[in-house]
Amino acid sequence: MVTNKKIKVVDDVIEVPAKKYITTDGMEFIDGNAADIHQAQLDLGEKAKLCFEKYGIYTTDDVLIEEDALNGNEKITKDDYLFTRVLHTDMIDIDEMYILQANDENAQRKILNLFCSYLRNVKDDCFFKEASDYAFPHTIVFCRDYDSGMYIALCAEREFDLVEKAMEHGSFKYDKVRRKNMSLEQIKRDLEKDIVKNKSKLETWKRVTYLTKKDGSPYKIMAKNFENAKYGTRFNTFYLEISCECNNNQYKVYDDIFCGNKFQEYTLEKIKEKVIERIEYLKNKIKSQEYQLMIIDSIYEEFEQSYHDMCTRLKDACGTNQYGYINSIGNAIYQDIVGSDIF
Repeated sequence: MVTNKKIKVVDDVIEVPAKKYITTDGMEFIDGNAADIHQAQLDLGEKAKLCFEKYGIYTTDDVLIEEDALNGNEKITKDDYLFTRVLHTDMIDIDEMYILQANDENAQRKILNLFCSYLRNVKDDCFFKEASDYAFPHTIVFCRDYDSGMYIALCAEREFDLVEKAMEHGSFKYDKVRRKNMSLEQIKRDLEKDIVKNKSKLETWKRVTYLTKKDGSPYKIMAKNFENAKYGTRFNTFYLEISCECNNNQYKVYDDIFCGNKFQEYTLEKIKEKVIERIEYLKNKIKSQEYQLMIIDSIYEEFEQSYHDMCTRLKDACGTNQYGYINSIGNAIYQDIVGSDIF
C-alpha cells in the first residue's frame, strides 16, 4: 500500500492481477514503497519551486524555474551591487547554485529547512552548514564549499568572502570542464617533474666511479671503492645510494640499488653490473615518459570522449527520473564498475 493520496492505484493484469502505482509524473512502480519515495521527491521539488518563486533571486537549477520565472526580480538582478558581485564569480555558469532573499526570520526558516531537504533528498547532495542569523533582510546563497564539495548556505552580506571562495573553487570535483583542465595540466606537470628527477638520477649514476688501491685491486672495505655514491647498510641489507640536486637546487633526489644482505653481500663486479642495469633502466624510463608526455593530450581526449559515450549509453539504457538524474540501478552499476580497480 501507499500512503501518499496523490498516487493513483490501478489494477495491472499481466498473467495474474497485480497492482501498480503511478506517480504524478507518470512513472509506474510495482513496489509501493518505491512509489512513495519517488512521489515524496516530486512533492519536495514542487515545494522548493514554490519557495523559490516567492523568495528566489537567482538559480542555475532549471528544475525550479521556468521561462520568465525571474521577471519579478529584475530590479534586484540589475541594481543590487552584492548580487552583481556574486554573478561575477567564476562558478556561476558551471554549478547549480541558489540565491534567495529572507526578509524576516520566518522566511529564513522556510528557505533553510526546505532547501536543505531539497538538496539532501532530491539532489542527493550532502549539506553541512547553514546561514548565520544576521540582520534582516539578508541574502542566502547556497553553493558548494571549497574544501568538501558539499553544499553550504551563507549570508552574502556578512560572509561574502566565504561565498566568493566557495563559488570560485568549490565544486571543481563536480565541474567537468574545470576538472579536465586542472587534472590534465597537473598530470603533465607531475610527469615533467618526474622526468627531471630521473634525468638527474641518470646523470648522477653515470658519474659514479670506482676507486682502487695503488696496485689496482679493490679495497676490502666495500665503502671505499666508490666515488660520488654512498655504500651502506640498512635493515640487514647493503645498498649503494646516490643523491643529487634538482630544479636549480630546489629539492634533493635520492636513488639506490640493492647490494645483497647479511647472508650474501654482492661483490664489487656484481655491484658494477647493477649500476649499469640501473642506468639502462632510467634511460628506458625517461624515453617512455617523454613519449607519454607527447601523446597525453590526444589520449586524454580520446578516453574522455569514450568515457562520456559509455556513461550516456548507461543513462539511456537505465533511464532517468524527472530531474534528469540516472535511476538507482544505473548508479549502482556505475559505482560497482568505476569504483573498482579495473587495472
